[in-house]
Parts: sequence; structure tokens; C-alpha cells
Amino acid sequence: MCRKKFSLVLFSVFWGLISPTLFSQIIINSSTKDDLKISQSNSADLILNSLDKSFMPNRVALISLDSPLPLAQDLTGIQEGTIVYNISDAPGLSAGLHVWQDSRWNILLTKLGKRQDYSNLVYLQTGSGDNVGADDITTIPYVNTTSPGVELAKFTSNFTVPKNGNIMINALIYVQMYVQTYGVSQVANTFFTIQVTDITPNSPDQGKIQKFYTGCTPISMRQTPGASVAGINNNPTSAIVFSTMRVTEGHSYEVKVLGQEGWNSAAEIKAGTFQWRPSASLVYNANSVLKIDFQSDPY
Repeated sequence: MCRKKFSLVLFSVFWGLISPTLFSQIIINSSTKDDLKISQSNSADLILNSLDKSFMPNRVALISLDSPLPLAQDLTGIQEGTIVYNISDAPGLSAGLHVWQDSRWNILLTKLGKRQDYSNLVYLQTGSGDNVGADDITTIPYVNTTSPGVELAKFTSNFTVPKNGNIMINALIYVQMYVQTYGVSQVANTFFTIQVTDITPNSPDQGKIQKFYTGCTPISMRQTPGASVAGINNNPTSAIVFSTMRVTEGHSYEVKVLGQEGWNSAAEIKAGTFQWRPSASLVYNANSVLKIDFQSDPY
């Protein structure tokens, strides 16, 4: 009997000596909190100064950020600094490391959810002041056919899309009727087409065009005969665009802005940059802008 007890003690001591060198920590080897299959991990142990092993916190299904359950029934049963890896998907919780501090669970690290990329692809602005060139002011012709009109060269640009998603097209185009030699008021309906073309070589969509439309009504006012106060003359008006378009990863596109005056053949219409001088020392610039932003699909 003594020999059996002695053998049992030796075996226990021997196992206690060698077992830490084999596995000193177990983990829940499962992708779900309901599977309780337990296995050993060669990558983790409890020796904090180990050079080739990790520390593996316990996987626990927390109840909420304000509850110590299931670790403790109340706040007196849990210690500050307790760390767990939460596997619960309860409201307000996500998988990741949590530490108990200030009577609640604080998130140390959680899995990232889906994300989206945002970027600006095109930003073009007509010049102002001394920087105004030939491309900054475009004469808009009168067109009484289905012609797309004249191109506003300043706003022609190419861009490539980094991922599948959508582009947001924004434009603010200032339009002005130039002063006529005759003294009657004039009204002109002016229309713009924002044209986006897929120019990706060897793509089934190459040459595909999508169009967006906007317009405005520039007015040139004249003093009413016999009146004592002059009219508002010919201050510029504006055409505004806000549209979205589906785009494909890796595809290249060309954007153009085309304008035409479709109602008054006698009017002289220009689009682009304008200056307003209420006094000799006070000058305001009105710059037309085209902006295209990109938003990727969630990934």
C-alpha cells in the first residue's frame, strides 16, 4: 500500500514538473460562444516573460458593458483590471478585449466592422482676378436643335475609380447675360449637360455615357421708361448640380460640362468667372466649380 502511495506521489510530482512544458493554458477552440469544445494551444502559456508564446485571455460572453455577469453576481465580486475577450454579440457589445474599470467594461480592442472609403477625384475651379484666362469664361451659343452645346473646357477632366462604389457630382456654374446695345430687358433660358463617359480600354462599358442636366435663367434688366430708379442690370445667376452615379473599380472616366442657350437667340450668354464691383475698392469674384467625390461600397 505504501509503495502504491509513493508511486502515486512521484507520478504527481513528475507530471507537475513536465506539464507546464507541454501546455499550461487551454482555450475555447470555437468560432461561436455556444460551442464548448476545449483544446490546447501551443501558441499560449501563462509565463509572462516567454519569448515565443502569447497570453490568451479567457473568452467570455458578456451581458452588457455595465454588468459584471457572468464573472460575478454584483460589483463586489469583480476586481478592477479584469481582462476578458468578449464573444457576445449582445446589443452594445462586439468581439474583442475588454477591461473592467470604473464599474463597467471598457473596450480595449474590438473587431472592425465594415468600412467605406471616401476621396475627392475631381476639383476644378475657374480662375479669378488676374488669373482669369481663355478657359475661365465661355460664351454659350444659342442652339435650337438637339446639339449638346459648347464645352466648358475648364471642367473637362479624367479620373480613375479605386473601388466599386458611387461618385457624387457637384457643380456650381455662374451664368451672365452681357449688356446689350439696345435698351430693353432680356431673359434667356440656359441649359447645361454634365456628361460622364467610361473610357476604360477593352471594357464592355467603354464608350457608355451618362448625362445629368441643370439650367438657369439669366436676366438683363433695363430701366422702365419714365421710371426714376434703374433696374438690377445683369448680375449673374447660377446653375447647380448634385447627382450620383454608379462606378466600377479600376475603370477610368471622362467628365465634360456642355452649355447651350435654348430660348433667346438675341442674348449673349457667358459662363465661368465673374467680378462684381460695388465700388472701386471692393471686388467680389464669382468662381464656377466642378467637384466629384467618391464613396466606396462597404467592405
